[in-house]
Amino acid sequence: MASFAAKIVCIGFEVATVSRLDEVKKVLVILAAPRSGSSVVYHAVTQVRNLYSLQGESTLFFKKHFPKDSVPQDERLSADQRDHFLQCVEFKDDLADFLVSHPVKDFASLSLQEQRNHVKRFYGRLQAQWPLKNWSRSRINELFERNQMDPSGHIAFHKNILKVYLNEKELCYYDDLKVRSCFVQGPPSEVFFEEPLFVYQPFAPSVSRDQLSRDTLVLKSSGNSYRWDFLTKLFPHAEFQWVHLTRNPLASMNGLMDGWLHQGFFSYNVFRDHGVELDIKGYKEQGPWASHWWNFDLTPGWKDWIHWSLEKVVLEQWKRSNLSVLNSSLPLYPIKFEEFLKSPKAVLNSLSQEFKWEATTFGLLPIVQSTSSPFSQRWKMREPCLSEVFLSDTEAIEIAERLGYNSKQWESWP
Repeated sequence: MASFAAKIVCIGFEVATVSRLDEVKKVLVILAAPRSGSSVVYHAVTQVRNLYSLQGESTLFFKKHFPKDSVPQDERLSADQRDHFLQCVEFKDDLADFLVSHPVKDFASLSLQEQRNHVKRFYGRLQAQWPLKNWSRSRINELFERNQMDPSGHIAFHKNILKVYLNEKELCYYDDLKVRSCFVQGPPSEVFFEEPLFVYQPFAPSVSRDQLSRDTLVLKSSGNSYRWDFLTKLFPHAEFQWVHLTRNPLASMNGLMDGWLHQGFFSYNVFRDHGVELDIKGYKEQGPWASHWWNFDLTPGWKDWIHWSLEKVVLEQWKRSNLSVLNSSLPLYPIKFEEFLKSPKAVLNSLSQEFKWEATTFGLLPIVQSTSSPFSQRWKMREPCLSEVFLSDTEAIEIAERLGYNSKQWESWP
């Protein structure tokens, strides 16, 4: 398994002639703007028996291998540059190593080989989350061997191991409801590839070669709204299915603002990588890091927004992501997050019929990557500033209408 110990930009690499990604035959991509509910939908969809997934969002791997913006798309890359990245051995091997099947209940339920694979992935994720720490592979192996019969679920199990290395403040950067009340300020460190809140990885076996050729890979990352064309070239022998998950603009804006003002979701140090200093009203007051760290996707055109208010920035992030998908000419299967929350089983059953998945009994929806307890119309807490910015933007209203959100009824949006 490739190491996350240092950022590897694919320059001067050996050309990949054969990749396990070439064996992938079916791919389902959930396209969504950030904070549109994709983590919850993704969790539900990956319960389907004949689907498998990438353990960790694909953006993590793009950040590791692609310099600065990490979004390979036509308007940023020439054909030669795109082909250059598509042939990168390290990038493709990293992705292939993190393809997993359905989770099992505890570590002991994995075969000996799959226990080893899980430890390798865990070690890789640690180096992606805390690359400046001195991780010991042999020490990690010892800790897993000592705890291998622990029947705890994956969160408690991994937390016991992490406590050997991380203090309580550092553990606050993990997506764990039990420590959601703890508070830290600023990013976890100066360098990291995985975006906090960090996710505890379930106990899942590696995907088999039979699954690669028979079943469907599910991908979810908000950045895929801009790299959908790149994905079709990354999996050259796969048939693609596209789900466009949407959420009303006011709820999305509110979720994005929550994220920008939260202890997680730090994405890009634009001062270090681009020499740009942020001056975003409503965010810059958070602390000295707020002039350096951009949250969520580094959306095309972002440099024009660095002196805007936070409300305008998040509206633009919602607009650009959805507009990129709407203008893509992809055969989209649209889903509104509001309808999913109202009747998740009905939406999932319709997806199963559309894409011919095996019948599956879906469990309770988890609370994933949430900044606080969810409730209907939470956006109304910021109604004056959100509605003013949205209703004064003609393009935003047009996009909302194209997505099926009647702007004249905005006050009743969930």
